[in-house]
Amino acid sequence: MLARPPVSAARLSLCALAVSALLAAAGCANTRTETVEEVEFLGSDVVMETVEVVEEAAPVVRPQREMDRRDRFDSWHPVTGGESIEVDLGERGMAFGDLFALVHEHTDHALFWDPHNAAIKSRRVQGVGSVRIARGDLLAWVQDIAKQSGLVVRPLGPQSRRQWTVMDQAHPGLVSNAVFVAEDDLYKYRGREGVYVNSALTVPEGVDPARARMALSQLSTKTAGLGRINDLPGANVLTVGDFADIVAQMRRLLDEMAVARWQSSQE
Repeated sequence: MLARPPVSAARLSLCALAVSALLAAAGCANTRTETVEEVEFLGSDVVMETVEVVEEAAPVVRPQREMDRRDRFDSWHPVTGGESIEVDLGERGMAFGDLFALVHEHTDHALFWDPHNAAIKSRRVQGVGSVRIARGDLLAWVQDIAKQSGLVVRPLGPQSRRQWTVMDQAHPGLVSNAVFVAEDDLYKYRGREGVYVNSALTVPEGVDPARARMALSQLSTKTAGLGRINDLPGANVLTVGDFADIVAQMRRLLDEMAVARWQSSQE
């Protein structure tokens, strides 16, 4: 019988790395069974023999958080009680400058805008007649109305001295001054089209973040590159910047994916 050649330190290192890689791969699965029978050194070759690796999928856990968040989204309505304000649009609509002045008159919010801005000067709130808006909802209503004409009313300064400024939707400063909203609070922004926000959305277990990003990007705002969505490899998180209603809809769709996956596992 031929004697085995002496094992060099380099070969031992290679063997250790190979075994470590196998064990590391095994640790990535939920349940795995593996056996390394023997490592043979034949001449300059390293031969490693293994048995079949058996993997079992872990049971799908009931997505209670996603279910609760979905229910809040579907049932939530803004509180619009209290004193209301009548906004008379007349027969030719209303200039945005007059509408912004109305907000300042009936609320504690101060608005700033450039009166020489052609986008603001040339656009009007188009409508006929009058509408009644709850005083506490007046600013939100104006934000959503302005969005339809390509204008955005965004916060200016910290909460302690919060004011508001009006800019064109294509203004580069809009993206860099987004309002952060935690994903569990996005349901409150359902229907809020005039607020630009960013958020971090957790991708459900079993859903590939890259595929989720590609699917949700179809909802993103295409104007001026405002809709932004990125996946973080290994983190199961999507970072999103867009108007609030769109981001809230994205969170709702991800929750629906989690619930659908769990329901299919119960069949």
